[in-house]
Amino acid sequence: MKTINTEKALLAYNLLNTASYSKMSDGDKIKIFKITRALKPIAVSYEEASKDAAEKMKFENFNDRIQKAQEYERNKKEGKKGPISEKEYKNTVKDLMEYDKLVKDTIKQLGSKEETIDVDLLSEDGFGSLMASNDWTMGQVMSVSDIVCE
Repeated sequence: MKTINTEKALLAYNLLNTASYSKMSDGDKIKIFKITRALKPIAVSYEEASKDAAEKMKFENFNDRIQKAQEYERNKKEGKKGPISEKEYKNTVKDLMEYDKLVKDTIKQLGSKEETIDVDLLSEDGFGSLMASNDWTMGQVMSVSDIVCE
């Protein structure tokens, strides 16, 4: 059993899902496959919840207001009058900043959720073979090691 937060699970899943296993033993390849398979539902659920939250938190007439604010900015640079007033533009910018903060806070909260996976972990030698099979940065190695090592 391994307990991890969702954000770490997502990062490890993305790395393991695209990793190479050429220098690993067959037994360790199977362990990595099972770990990756256990992480997938966590990653998919996080992605879906993040997109759902961003969509549901949009303010009224979101796309229309953003489009008009962008047009206002373009017109202002050219010295023309915008499709909305300066006050409406400022309100849209304020609403967009509040929306961005709310979405970021929600995604952060989703990422900090604790998850438990029940898998066999790699030995130090097995992890060495995984590293030898991939050209990862130290940050990527640390992210994966937190999930797959004993």
